[in-house]
Amino acid sequence: MAGQPHKYTASILAFGDRANLRDGSLRYLAATGGINMGPELGLLIPQEGELKNLYWSCESSGLTGSGHLLTVYVNGAATPLETAWDGNVTSGTNTTDVVPVAAGDRVSVRIRLAAGGTRMQRARVTIELEADSASPWLRDEPNVYFDDGNVGIGTDSPGERLSVDGIVESMAGGFKFPDGSLQASAAAGGGGGVFALQGGVVGDPPHALYAHEGGNLGIGTGLNPPQQRLTLAPGSSVAVEMPSPAGVAVAAAPGGDLSNGTYYFRIVATDGVGTTKGSAEVSCAIVNPPNGTCRLSWDPVEGAASYRIYEGTAPGAQEEYQESATNSHDYTTERVSVPAPEGVPELTTAYHARLAPTGPSWALGGSLGVGHAIAGERSGLRIESGTLRITEHRDYPVIFVEPFAEPPVVVLGSVYTQTYEAYATMTAEPSPERFSVRLIRGDTRDWAIGAVGWLAIGPSR
Repeated sequence: MAGQPHKYTASILAFGDRANLRDGSLRYLAATGGINMGPELGLLIPQEGELKNLYWSCESSGLTGSGHLLTVYVNGAATPLETAWDGNVTSGTNTTDVVPVAAGDRVSVRIRLAAGGTRMQRARVTIELEADSASPWLRDEPNVYFDDGNVGIGTDSPGERLSVDGIVESMAGGFKFPDGSLQASAAAGGGGGVFALQGGVVGDPPHALYAHEGGNLGIGTGLNPPQQRLTLAPGSSVAVEMPSPAGVAVAAAPGGDLSNGTYYFRIVATDGVGTTKGSAEVSCAIVNPPNGTCRLSWDPVEGAASYRIYEGTAPGAQEEYQESATNSHDYTTERVSVPAPEGVPELTTAYHARLAPTGPSWALGGSLGVGHAIAGERSGLRIESGTLRITEHRDYPVIFVEPFAEPPVVVLGSVYTQTYEAYATMTAEPSPERFSVRLIRGDTRDWAIGAVGWLAIGPSR
C-alpha cells in the first residue's frame, strides 16, 4: 500500500430534538442551535472529507413499534449512513458505512418512528467529519513516515534528514548504522573523558574503539586503559590502502580480433598479494574492420606490482580479466582472458604498507629513515646510527649494517667457525660507481667483484 495522508476528525456534526417525538413521526432533526423542524434544515460541510461513525441516543423511549429508522441525507438524498431499531431502545450506532462529501455539501438527519407506543424524549445524533491532514507526514499502517525534505526537532531550519537541537536519547536497542552494525553502548567507563564504541554484540569485539582520558587510544583492547598513544589488540595489523587506478582512458585501435560491439572495462592494481577495488568504468565501441583492439591507459599506481584489466560486454558486468605489468594495455582478443565469475573486486586488499605481527610486512614505493628525517634513495633504508641485523638464527646473522661511516659497510652471511671468521663486505671505492663485494679472511682479501665489472682473486686486484 502506498503512503496515505494522515486522517483526522475535522468536525463533529450534531443534530437533535429538544421535545418529544411521538410514534409514527417523520421529520428532520434540528442542527445544533436550531429548533424542531418538520422540513429539512441541513448543515453545510466546511471541507472535503468523509462522514462516518453515527451515534444516537435519547433520554427515554416509550415506543413499541418495529422498524424505526434514522438516516443521514446529503444534498437531499439518503445515504447508507443510517441505523434501524425496534421497540424502546434508547441508543445505537453505525460505525461501518462511510459517505464521502465535498466542501459546501448539505447534510441533514431524518428520523422515522414506527407506530406503536407513546413517545421518544430528547433524541440526539452526532456524526464525525473525517478529513485528510495537510501535514506532510504519510501513513502506511502501521508505519508513519516523512517522504520529502528534512525534519527538525528544536530547530526550524534542519540541514539534514534529522536535525536535533538538544540531546538525543535511545531508551533501548542503540543506534544502527548504514553498514548494518548496531551501536548498543555509546559510552563506558568512569567518565572524565573516557569514551568507547563497540560492535553490534556487546563485548564482541570488546569495545572496538576506546579513547582514554589520558590521551591514549585502544582498538580492540577492551576496557583496560591503553598504555600507549595507539594500542592495538593482539594479532592486529596496520595497513595503508593502495588507491584504485585513476585517469583510465580507452580508444578503439587497428588490429586485433575483437568482435563488433561495445566493451566495458575497469582496472585493478595489485601489490602482488591483494588487489585494489576497481576503477571507474570506461567503454570502447569496436567496428571491425578496421579496429579490433581496445587500447587502454591509466595513471600508474605507486608501488603496484601489476594490473588487471576486467572486461565485459554490458555495463557493470565484467567477468574476465587480462594482466599487464605496465599502466597500458592493448585488449586485442578475449581468448586469453582469465574467467572472473565473482566480478571486479569492490574491496581493497592491496596496501602501500603493511605491518603485521606475523606473516609478511612491507612498504612499497618509498624509503625508510631510522634516526634521520631524510631516508635517502627511493625504496632505500637509511640508518643514522646503530646496526641493522636480519638473522635466520641467533648465532648466524645473515646480514647486518654497520653504523654509517666512510665507506659504509654491509656484511652478508657471517659464518663463525673455530679458526676464523669469514664474511663478505660491500665497501665504497674512491668513486661511487666502483662498489665491490669482497670475501675477506682476516686482513686478506680472497676475492672481490667490482660494480663496473671486474673480478679479482687473491690478495690484489
